[in-house]
Amino acid sequence: MTADNQQERLNPHWITGFIDGEGCFMIQINKNHKMKTGYQILPEFRLVQHIRDRKLLEKIAKYFGFGVVRKNSSRVKTTLEWRVRGRRDLKNLCDHLTKYPLRTKKLLDFLKFRTVLKMMDNCPDITKIRNIKSTMNKGSQI
Repeated sequence: MTADNQQERLNPHWITGFIDGEGCFMIQINKNHKMKTGYQILPEFRLVQHIRDRKLLEKIAKYFGFGVVRKNSSRVKTTLEWRVRGRRDLKNLCDHLTKYPLRTKKLLDFLKFRTVLKMMDNCPDITKIRNIKSTMNKGSQI
């Protein structure tokens, strides 16, 4: 293996640390009469970086084999995001973060996020999911 190939490979512990510092787990709930519950539940993970770090986001996307690197939807024009939305991909991300655990308060948001994903496999209780969502990304202590 050449030195260049070694540089290209990302360490899974480092990726988790990066997610710990920069990642965001989100749940969006929209009314949708076509859904069994009357609501559409949209789990999403984002990792946002300055546009100059595009290659890093692309390496992370390549490491996992899913997600999309695109312009961040915020008003800040100089940022990109690695966004993961598909439930299978989100479950694979959760598997990674279970094997290589988060170490900061973001762990609590991850555990709530993973709980919602599991709830979505059955007929989800929208009230419980809303309650979980309302407690996420509040900076809770471990």
